[in-house]
Amino acid sequence: MPKLFLLSVLGLLAPLAGAAEEPAAPPPAPVAAAATTAPKWYEAIEVHGYVDSYYGLRLGAPQNALNELRAFDQPNGFVLNLAKATVLMNPTATVPVGFRIDLGFGNTMNVIAAASPYLGPTYNVDAANAFKFVEQAYGTLKLGDFAIDLGRFVTSAGAEVIEAKDNWNYSRSLLFTWAIPLTHTGLRVAYAVPTVEGLTLQAGIVNGWDVTVTNSPFKTLNLAAIWNGPDSTVLSLVYYGGPSPAVGGPVAAYPGTTYGPVANAYGGWQNVLDLVAQRGFGDFTVNLNGDLGILAGVGNWYGFSIMGKYSALGDKLRVSARYEYFWDPDGVRLGLNGGQYTEGTVTLGVPVTSNAEVRLEYRIDHANKGIFYGGSNNNNTLEAALMAWF
Repeated sequence: MPKLFLLSVLGLLAPLAGAAEEPAAPPPAPVAAAATTAPKWYEAIEVHGYVDSYYGLRLGAPQNALNELRAFDQPNGFVLNLAKATVLMNPTATVPVGFRIDLGFGNTMNVIAAASPYLGPTYNVDAANAFKFVEQAYGTLKLGDFAIDLGRFVTSAGAEVIEAKDNWNYSRSLLFTWAIPLTHTGLRVAYAVPTVEGLTLQAGIVNGWDVTVTNSPFKTLNLAAIWNGPDSTVLSLVYYGGPSPAVGGPVAAYPGTTYGPVANAYGGWQNVLDLVAQRGFGDFTVNLNGDLGILAGVGNWYGFSIMGKYSALGDKLRVSARYEYFWDPDGVRLGLNGGQYTEGTVTLGVPVTSNAEVRLEYRIDHANKGIFYGGSNNNNTLEAALMAWF
């Protein structure tokens, strides 16, 4: 009996022993990783285009009378305001060097050129015209949270920019036209503060207000703090200050006017402090902008604006309004002593696609002096514009 029991147990264990002795199946072959290659530097280059045209109608005055106090939409009739091509490459972790070039032509570039004196060792028309079609051209070096730009770039001051598509209203404000510079040539350093999301601190040294080339050893200092927060919030405080180039006389007036910025005629210290505060409340956004300018020994200028934008029908219709006041008591900016100027603008914008918009705008400008056609204190205009970009 014991022998029979032992044989039975061995018979039951035999299959298990065989299974234990059977070699394990080999592991599956590893899947070959997909070949990855770093993108070529030229694959990061972007090309963009922008066209801005309008039809301007002056009410209560001949159409060949230009719109005083205005620069970017001064002529009436059909106007090619700006046609621009942009080529850029943003720095990356693997390629920390980038650049941006904005080349354009049209009425807008004439305005920028008129505000940008060429003060090189010798002045000649060809040298000045070499920069006429350059809105921006600069190289960028990215070092961690720091970005260093060297070249020509648009100003950091103001609640508006040169391209109308990025503004709420089509026409530029009095503050953008008269209270602040448009472009700078020099060096700027931006620091993205890692502990405060959306906060950028900026410092720079440039040739001066809109000065493209100068042999003057005196430069203008730029300091700025800009915060972009939630709900379209923007808080910006920008300062530019430095000796004026002292060219010995007023710079060229804006095209078609008998007046223009005269601040560059004096070698004193020229300062401007620009404040922008913006906040969104659902479909409604409000923006406040204020400027204080001081030209030592000559005079001051002041101004403020309030703007509002409402996006209706799921952003198929945009309604924007702006009111502003600009005071130039000493004629530093417009050359008219005791000048006080206001304007009110209402703009309707209809996005045609994600990269095109039609705008219709009514604006009235008022001055305490009879500077408009026929000695009038007011100028009323209607404008229709089409902007397209990619």
